[in-house]
Amino acid sequence: MTHPTHDLLERLESLMAKATSGPWQHYDEVFRRQFGNGRVTEIQRSDGKAIVNSGGFDGLPPVTAKKRNANARLMVAAVNALPALTTRIRELEAENIRLKEWRPIETAPKDGSYILAVLGPTDNGHIGHLVGRVFSIRHQGQTPSGYDMGWSLFPGYGGVPDCWLAGWLPLPDTSAISGETGE
Repeated sequence: MTHPTHDLLERLESLMAKATSGPWQHYDEVFRRQFGNGRVTEIQRSDGKAIVNSGGFDGLPPVTAKKRNANARLMVAAVNALPALTTRIRELEAENIRLKEWRPIETAPKDGSYILAVLGPTDNGHIGHLVGRVFSIRHQGQTPSGYDMGWSLFPGYGGVPDCWLAGWLPLPDTSAISGETGE
Protein backbone atom coordinates (compact mmCIF):
# COMPACT_ATOMS: atom_id res chain seq x y z
CA MET A 1 0.00 0.00 0.00
CA THR A 2 1.37 3.39 -0.93
CA HIS A 3 1.21 6.40 1.35
CA PRO A 4 -1.51 8.95 0.44
CA THR A 5 1.14 11.57 -0.28
CA HIS A 6 2.61 9.36 -3.03
CA ASP A 7 -0.30 10.09 -5.40
CA LEU A 8 -0.21 13.76 -4.43
CA LEU A 9 3.51 13.94 -5.22
CA GLU A 10 2.95 12.22 -8.57
CA ARG A 11 0.23 14.78 -9.40
CA LEU A 12 2.32 17.77 -8.32
CA GLU A 13 5.34 16.57 -10.27
CA SER A 14 3.16 16.06 -13.35
CA LEU A 15 1.66 19.55 -12.99
CA MET A 16 5.11 21.09 -12.52
CA ALA A 17 6.37 19.38 -15.67
CA LYS A 18 3.49 20.89 -17.71
CA ALA A 19 3.52 24.38 -16.17
CA THR A 20 5.75 27.34 -16.87
CA SER A 21 9.05 26.65 -15.19
CA GLY A 22 10.04 28.84 -12.27
CA PRO A 23 11.08 30.85 -10.55
CA TRP A 24 7.95 32.98 -10.68
CA GLN A 25 7.43 36.46 -9.33
CA HIS A 26 4.49 38.65 -8.33
CA TYR A 27 4.02 42.03 -10.04
CA ASP A 28 1.47 44.57 -8.87
CA GLU A 29 1.30 48.17 -10.10
CA VAL A 30 -1.24 50.96 -10.04
CA PHE A 31 -1.08 53.16 -13.13
CA ARG A 32 -2.85 56.25 -14.36
CA ARG A 33 -4.45 56.45 -17.75
CA GLN A 34 -6.13 59.25 -19.63
CA PHE A 35 -9.61 57.89 -18.81
CA GLY A 36 -8.99 56.68 -15.27
CA ASN A 37 -6.73 54.72 -12.99
CA GLY A 38 -5.97 51.04 -13.40
CA ARG A 39 -4.11 48.26 -11.75
CA VAL A 40 -2.05 45.42 -13.17
CA THR A 41 -1.55 42.36 -11.03
CA GLU A 42 0.33 39.50 -12.61
CA ILE A 43 2.26 36.41 -11.85
CA GLN A 44 5.27 36.52 -14.11
CA ARG A 45 8.19 34.40 -15.13
CA SER A 46 11.53 35.69 -13.95
CA ASP A 47 11.96 37.42 -17.34
CA GLY A 48 8.82 39.54 -16.71
CA LYS A 49 6.46 37.74 -19.12
CA ALA A 50 2.98 37.29 -17.63
CA ILE A 51 1.77 33.81 -16.68
CA VAL A 52 -1.49 34.89 -14.96
CA ASN A 53 -2.89 38.42 -14.93
CA SER A 54 -5.50 40.43 -13.11
CA GLY A 55 -8.73 39.50 -14.84
CA GLY A 56 -9.67 37.78 -11.62
CA PHE A 57 -7.14 34.98 -12.09
CA ASP A 58 -8.24 32.86 -15.01
CA GLY A 59 -11.91 33.91 -15.03
CA LEU A 60 -12.57 33.81 -11.31
CA PRO A 61 -14.67 36.65 -9.96
CA PRO A 62 -12.65 39.75 -9.08
CA VAL A 63 -11.51 40.02 -5.48
CA THR A 64 -10.13 42.89 -3.48
CA ALA A 65 -6.65 44.04 -4.41
CA LYS A 66 -5.37 42.98 -0.98
CA LYS A 67 -6.77 39.44 -1.35
CA ARG A 68 -5.65 39.21 -4.98
CA ASN A 69 -2.10 40.17 -4.02
CA ALA A 70 -2.09 37.73 -1.12
CA ASN A 71 -3.31 34.96 -3.45
CA ALA A 72 -0.68 35.82 -6.04
CA ARG A 73 2.13 35.84 -3.45
CA LEU A 74 0.96 32.46 -2.13
CA MET A 75 0.87 30.94 -5.63
CA VAL A 76 4.32 32.30 -6.43
CA ALA A 77 5.79 31.03 -3.16
CA ALA A 78 4.16 27.61 -3.61
CA VAL A 79 5.37 27.19 -7.18
CA ASN A 80 8.88 28.28 -6.26
CA ALA A 81 8.98 25.92 -3.26
CA LEU A 82 7.55 22.83 -5.00
CA PRO A 83 10.74 21.53 -6.64
CA ALA A 84 12.69 21.60 -3.37
CA LEU A 85 9.78 20.16 -1.39
CA THR A 86 9.09 17.28 -3.78
CA THR A 87 12.82 16.48 -3.99
CA ARG A 88 13.13 16.43 -0.19
CA ILE A 89 10.02 14.25 0.20
CA ARG A 90 11.44 11.76 -2.33
CA GLU A 91 14.76 11.71 -0.43
CA LEU A 92 12.98 11.10 2.87
CA GLU A 93 10.83 8.34 1.35
CA ALA A 94 13.97 6.58 0.07
CA GLU A 95 15.69 6.99 3.44
CA ASN A 96 12.61 5.66 5.23
CA ILE A 97 12.60 2.54 3.04
CA ARG A 98 16.35 2.07 3.56
CA LEU A 99 16.01 2.39 7.34
CA LYS A 100 13.25 -0.21 7.48
CA GLU A 101 15.13 -2.88 5.50
CA TRP A 102 16.58 -5.58 7.71
CA ARG A 103 20.21 -6.26 6.84
CA PRO A 104 22.06 -9.57 7.02
CA ILE A 105 23.58 -10.02 10.47
CA GLU A 106 26.95 -10.76 8.85
CA THR A 107 27.11 -7.08 7.85
CA ALA A 108 26.47 -5.77 11.38
CA PRO A 109 29.23 -3.82 13.16
CA LYS A 110 31.17 -5.96 15.63
CA ASP A 111 32.80 -3.02 17.41
CA GLY A 112 30.71 -3.10 20.59
CA SER A 113 28.16 -0.55 19.36
CA TYR A 114 24.50 -1.34 19.90
CA ILE A 115 22.19 -2.37 17.06
CA LEU A 116 18.63 -3.66 16.74
CA ALA A 117 18.48 -7.36 15.88
CA VAL A 118 15.66 -9.81 15.38
CA LEU A 119 16.02 -13.30 16.78
CA GLY A 120 15.65 -15.89 14.05
CA PRO A 121 14.67 -19.56 14.24
CA THR A 122 16.79 -21.51 16.71
CA ASP A 123 16.71 -24.92 18.29
CA ASN A 124 17.86 -23.44 21.60
CA GLY A 125 15.23 -24.35 24.17
CA HIS A 126 16.12 -21.42 26.45
CA ILE A 127 15.29 -18.69 23.94
CA GLY A 128 13.22 -20.44 21.26
CA HIS A 129 10.06 -18.75 22.56
CA LEU A 130 11.64 -15.36 21.72
CA VAL A 131 11.93 -15.97 17.97
CA GLY A 132 10.81 -12.88 16.02
CA ARG A 133 11.39 -10.47 18.88
CA VAL A 134 13.64 -7.47 18.44
CA PHE A 135 16.49 -6.76 20.84
CA SER A 136 19.03 -3.98 21.27
CA ILE A 137 22.27 -5.96 21.25
CA ARG A 138 26.02 -5.53 20.89
CA HIS A 139 28.82 -7.81 19.81
CA GLN A 140 31.11 -8.90 22.64
CA GLY A 141 34.26 -9.01 20.51
CA GLN A 142 36.93 -11.66 20.15
CA THR A 143 39.39 -13.17 22.56
CA PRO A 144 43.13 -12.66 21.96
CA SER A 145 43.17 -16.11 20.35
CA GLY A 146 40.46 -15.03 17.84
CA TYR A 147 37.48 -16.82 19.40
CA ASP A 148 34.24 -14.97 18.52
CA MET A 149 32.41 -14.28 21.80
CA GLY A 150 29.13 -13.63 19.98
CA TRP A 151 26.33 -11.21 20.69
CA SER A 152 25.01 -10.11 24.05
CA LEU A 153 21.28 -10.72 23.62
CA PHE A 154 20.24 -9.43 27.04
CA PRO A 155 21.90 -9.20 30.49
CA GLY A 156 23.12 -12.61 31.51
CA TYR A 157 22.72 -14.13 28.04
CA GLY A 158 25.70 -13.60 25.78
CA GLY A 159 27.54 -15.68 23.25
CA VAL A 160 24.70 -15.70 20.73
CA PRO A 161 26.07 -16.74 17.30
CA ASP A 162 25.26 -14.91 14.06
CA CYS A 163 23.15 -17.85 12.84
CA TRP A 164 20.56 -17.24 15.58
CA LEU A 165 19.89 -13.70 14.36
CA ALA A 166 17.71 -13.06 11.30
CA GLY A 167 18.82 -9.48 10.64
CA TRP A 168 19.76 -6.12 12.05
CA LEU A 169 19.10 -2.38 11.81
CA PRO A 170 21.11 0.56 13.14
CA LEU A 171 19.71 2.25 16.20
CA PRO A 172 18.08 5.62 15.53
CA ASP A 173 20.02 8.75 16.41
CA THR A 174 18.80 9.88 19.82
CA SER A 175 21.16 12.84 20.28
CA ALA A 176 18.36 15.35 19.64
CA ILE A 177 16.33 14.03 22.58
CA SER A 178 19.12 12.86 24.89
CA GLY A 179 21.37 15.89 24.52
CA GLU A 180 24.36 13.60 24.09
CA THR A 181 26.53 13.74 21.00
CA GLY A 182 27.72 10.14 21.19
CA GLU A 183 31.37 11.20 21.20
